[in-house]
Amino acid sequence: TTISLTLGAAAARRGKRVLLVDIDPQASATAVLGVNVEDRPTLADVMLETGCSLVETVTPTRWGLDLVPAERALRSADAELRTGDDAVLPRELETVGDYDLVLVDCPPNLGALTIDALTAVSRALVVTEPTYLALHAMEELLDTLRRVAEEQNPALELAGVVLNRVETTAEHKRSVAEVEETFGVQVWEPHVPKRAVLQDAMRQGVPAQDLQSHTHYAAEIAEIFDLLADRLEALRVGA
Repeated sequence: TTISLTLGAAAARRGKRVLLVDIDPQASATAVLGVNVEDRPTLADVMLETGCSLVETVTPTRWGLDLVPAERALRSADAELRTGDDAVLPRELETVGDYDLVLVDCPPNLGALTIDALTAVSRALVVTEPTYLALHAMEELLDTLRRVAEEQNPALELAGVVLNRVETTAEHKRSVAEVEETFGVQVWEPHVPKRAVLQDAMRQGVPAQDLQSHTHYAAEIAEIFDLLADRLEALRVGA
């Protein structure tokens, strides 16, 4: 979620029209962006097919990007959702209009909501930490990407891998080397270091690039995510 929000903010700062779809029942992106879901339709209404269309849920935010908000009721959708030919999100994304970039922030699991999201997108950007357990979990994710591409969404490709919360420890250096050996040029650079500015920004509900209390590190993060946005823009142009 931190990567989705900060990358979306970087693209919005470039003047791009950005839509962030929060498809995680934890609704962390929605909370960080300060969107109150009590009196508005959310993605849960869409995914549970209550007659609400996705375009009705789109909400402008103070970050300069638009949001399709989530709420905890999405847990019901994860249990009830149909996948395959009846996938909801691919159909509903056609209603939202012309955006330069649509980011779908998925749950940290491979449940029905994540599968539905993968059927709707052309690229999957994997975010992982350089630890043994995190890298081990990637095997199942990559298998899922291949299966969805073969059975449901032939346009789906791996956009790349972003290494997050990277430290200068020996374990992280070994893990980074392992990822780079496996994925080569698909590992996006620069890596995102472990920095308090990112978590503090999420807590305060502002883009890390603009956090005034961490001026030096905010500038570092702004530069990192601007370079990652370059990589994202290259993908979009080449699509």
